[in-house]
Amino acid sequence: VPCVNTFGSSTTFATGSRPVSITSGYFDSDTVLDLAIVNSGSNNVDVFLGNGDGTFRSQGTNTVGTNPSFVITNSFNNDNISDVVTVNVGSNTVSVLLGNGNGTFQTAKPYNTGPNPTSVTSGDFNSDAIQDLAVTNADSDTVGILLGNGNSTFRNQVVYQTGG
Repeated sequence: VPCVNTFGSSTTFATGSRPVSITSGYFDSDTVLDLAIVNSGSNNVDVFLGNGDGTFRSQGTNTVGTNPSFVITNSFNNDNISDVVTVNVGSNTVSVLLGNGNGTFQTAKPYNTGPNPTSVTSGDFNSDAIQDLAVTNADSDTVGILLGNGNSTFRNQVVYQTGG
């Protein structure tokens, strides 16, 4: 029996220049997923708020570091509001944008990484119930760990060699 998948019609959204990564989170005070798209060519993140029926509306644009290439969401200040972190290849940083709970974000705060950061993930790496960041640094064959302080700030990265 052949498997047939059907989808409804698609919708196209205008974004910044060269969208390269997308994530979802709860950026406003409802229970509907929203989207954040990182745009490498325009050095920003576009936010689209979900309407609950598979459609979205544009909320705004947030400036981040140079040539962002990857984006994740989590709550980095323990307020249960989704925040955004971007990896910025051109400025060797990650940018943390704290969510205000209404679909907008505070100004991005940059943190230094190693050369050519390519990816980021979050987790509680030191078992203190506070979110931390792990960043891959391609040009130095390292992983950088930025431990969270619990108030949306992070310590300087501790670097681990990956054996490249």
